Amino acid sequence: MTDWFEVGHFANGLGYVKLPGGDSVLVVFPGLADCFIEVIAAARGYAHAFAVFRPTHTVFVLSRRRALAGGISVAEMAADYVDALDEIVIAHPRCAGRVSALGMSFGGFVGLQLAAERPDRLRSLVLVVSAHRPSAQGFAIALRWIMLAHTGRWLALYRQRVGTVFTGWRRPVLTLMVTLRASWLPPFLRDC
Repeated sequence: MTDWFEVGHFANGLGYVKLPGGDSVLVVFPGLADCFIEVIAAARGYAHAFAVFRPTHTVFVLSRRRALAGGISVAEMAADYVDALDEIVIAHPRCAGRVSALGMSFGGFVGLQLAAERPDRLRSLVLVVSAHRPSAQGFAIALRWIMLAHTGRWLALYRQRVGTVFTGWRRPVLTLMVTLRASWLPPFLRDC
């Protein structure tokens, strides 16, 4: 734990970043970036991004299960999050068993599944850069990334991710950093 955020794992192994704050609870379901860098490894960035909610909310940014099996469904991923939510609401009785949730990109799909299956756990759900289903362009991007992953072309996949997700000055800077295999990249990307 640092002086303003902590990291850990729930009983089912999901990693989290926690920003202690107000009595209400906000749970964040991240997008596909979590496949590349677990939220714990990016804790400081997540803590800065969501610190604005601390006066009123305790914030949890959840990581998905590592080493997902092929063919896993969104419903199975949502079930992992339900287990984590159960632990959160027990530890935070003032939230009365329900949390606010923020689904980012692919995390929005998981959040929607969770809302459909366990509405008793959610007070509200906000989707950010997400939708109820992928667009044709989003589906094509996912298929390209799957092909790159299946062929072990991790560096090419990461470059495409940066080109797709980032804009402005971040895109060329991060593309250069990925190309140079910067030290902040996880080992499996540095070793490509």
